[in-house]
Amino acid sequence: VINVQSGERDKILLDEMDTNCYENCDYVSMETNEWQDWPKRFGDEASHNIAMELHVPCRDPIEHLMAQCSHDEIPRKLNCDASTDDEYFKSVEDCFVRARGQYNTKLEDYYNVKCYDFSKQFTIYLDHMERLLENKPIRPDNYFERDTNAPRDKESECIWEKPDLIEKTKKYLLDNVEYFNFCDRCMGTEKEITRDPRSRLEVVMGEALG
Repeated sequence: VINVQSGERDKILLDEMDTNCYENCDYVSMETNEWQDWPKRFGDEASHNIAMELHVPCRDPIEHLMAQCSHDEIPRKLNCDASTDDEYFKSVEDCFVRARGQYNTKLEDYYNVKCYDFSKQFTIYLDHMERLLENKPIRPDNYFERDTNAPRDKESECIWEKPDLIEKTKKYLLDNVEYFNFCDRCMGTEKEITRDPRSRLEVVMGEALG
């Protein structure tokens, strides 16, 4: 079903998905504007009497911010030479693409929420999920990646030349955006799916010896 409202290809109408598409799904990947969309569609941690986990992709906060700045056809730029913090942080906020609405700590009341390293989504994370999900009866010969953003011109991003500004921006993101705060709390803990298996083993051995 093509999303005729937006004219985009490969998009299924949300009404169609909500009516027909979830009952036989082992895995649902969905990018929403509002965190409430998850409990609204799937209730609490058990959907159709099946326990659910919510997996949140995490990446370096500054890299993620700059990817959002380049989301539109004409990239937005941080005001690295702003005369006040308010002026600078407004340029940070102007780059946000659904950053504030997509995650809320209340999701942790509904689901067992875990995180994974965005850069490992097609390696370690995929290997992890392959052990849990059924194989498709018909597999495509090739996968064609469809980029949604234009290639970034990292050399034009002024923030990388200002280490103090990087740290100030990272603190602002962690303090003011729940998604970044969650990733900071989750990555490197037992809740991270892509964590180094040796670290997990050390935790298990430590608990056993303790």
